[in-house]
Amino acid sequence: MTTLTERKIELGLIYGFIFFYVFQAFLLIVLCVPMSYLVGVVGQRCCGARSEAELEMEKMDKIYQEVRHSCTYLRKLPVMPRR
Repeated sequence: MTTLTERKIELGLIYGFIFFYVFQAFLLIVLCVPMSYLVGVVGQRCCGARSEAELEMEKMDKIYQEVRHSCTYLRKLPVMPRR
């Protein structure tokens, strides 16, 4: 037969293990989003994905400036009167 103190110790260990695993699951769920954000930021900084995006924007700005210049040139042309 086990004594009352031995049962209390066993229950304490069981509750301790349950709390430990529940706490681990809670941390995993709660910290999942911030950790994924952190991994994404570190990946962008290290791998240069940001610089590629900036290069794309520079290309788009160049195209936009060319089109804008062409439209400005066309507006300055004289308009033929209608008959």
